[in-house]
Amino acid sequence: MALEDFNVADPCAGWVIGQNEIVCRFSSTLYLALRGDQFVVLKRVAVDAGGVHDLELHAEAEARISHPNLAKVYALDTTEEGSFWVTELHAGATLTELRAACRKAGKSLPIGLVFATFHEVALALGELHGRRRAHGDLSDDNILLGFSGTSKLLNAGVADCMQRLPPDPQKDIFSLAGLLYECLTGSRPNGPAIAPPSSYNHALEKPIDDFLARALGPIRSKRFKTGAEFAAALKTAASGYLWKPGQRADFVFGLFKKRREKEQELLAGSVKRLDELRAARAAEKAAAELAAAQAAFVAVAPRAAHEPEPAIVAGEMYDDDANAPMHVNSLAPEVLSVPWRAVKIGLSATVAIAACVFLVQLLAGAPASIAGAAVLAPPIPIMVPVAIAPPEPPPAAPAALPEEAKMASAEDEPTPPEAAPQKPAVKKKKKADEPPLPPWLQRKGRR
Repeated sequence: MALEDFNVADPCAGWVIGQNEIVCRFSSTLYLALRGDQFVVLKRVAVDAGGVHDLELHAEAEARISHPNLAKVYALDTTEEGSFWVTELHAGATLTELRAACRKAGKSLPIGLVFATFHEVALALGELHGRRRAHGDLSDDNILLGFSGTSKLLNAGVADCMQRLPPDPQKDIFSLAGLLYECLTGSRPNGPAIAPPSSYNHALEKPIDDFLARALGPIRSKRFKTGAEFAAALKTAASGYLWKPGQRADFVFGLFKKRREKEQELLAGSVKRLDELRAARAAEKAAAELAAAQAAFVAVAPRAAHEPEPAIVAGEMYDDDANAPMHVNSLAPEVLSVPWRAVKIGLSATVAIAACVFLVQLLAGAPASIAGAAVLAPPIPIMVPVAIAPPEPPPAAPAALPEEAKMASAEDEPTPPEAAPQKPAVKKKKKADEPPLPPWLQRKGRR
């Protein structure tokens, strides 16, 4: 991660990916972010939709492992931007960068630095293998030496999980031994019969040759089985070569002094910069919400001003007998000329009269029928839709009239109509051929 190439005006600064706020971008796939109050590193991983769930479960399992030489895993955060493997920030230089810097300076990696780094990596592998897990992708890009002098193993198990491969501890050990041979000799081991490392570097002794011959031997069953076994054998063979953490820290700082200074500057100012970005985002969001609300009001107000008010709104009709509302969802502009109560009274009266007529016919000894009784009954009031006229204002109270005017007005008032005579009782007939027809059904020449 090239901290010296950090750009303060990075357009990615302030992005929110899961629970992480991006501080800067190291490359197209690597980001520095703030997760709560912890600085983390996000690495974009290309995983298909079916493998996301498996990688999330793997991240949860890795998050429960705590080892000083394993980069702490937080989670796999999946968003619209992609899937990101989130680990702790351990600033320093990878083994690839260390080898390149040494070549540029015209020197090789110190043997003591190499043995100490690989011993700590083997301890980290021992922790994984003890939990029946493996790394699956041992390379110099996944081995990092920090400015504190401590080594860290990165991206443990990610490759195997994405490829759905079972863990293979012996594969890890063989890859680690081949990488150690390359760092000590400058060449890769080829074939089952490898040249002793001491033939390339006379500072190496026979125990180192024997150790690597076993680790890279052609017979798999004779190789080291776990990282813990490899670390114990390496410490025994190279005990006189191992550098202390302080020596390693000084060496890394000498090669990457500019990076260290840039890292301190970046971490010191990142929290303040993120606070400014949060405030700016909050202000932009508030302004956008206000503009949207104003636009919605402007769009609705003219339409509401031109819409006519409905003549009759939804209301309720009440049944006086049940004393309960009958809900009416919508009414036409017309209303019924006869109230609901009047319709009920008319219907009840019609049924009562028809029953009386039917009873009279039975008492008179005439053939009785329901149809005949219904014919004699008065018609049922029909509800005819008519338009409701707006209510007229009440008339003004008349002015006081003189005594003569009052008398004249009294004389002009119409007399109330007399009460209608009651219908005479029906006399019982002795014999009748057929019941009499109502007047409106009688015709000339028909009985």
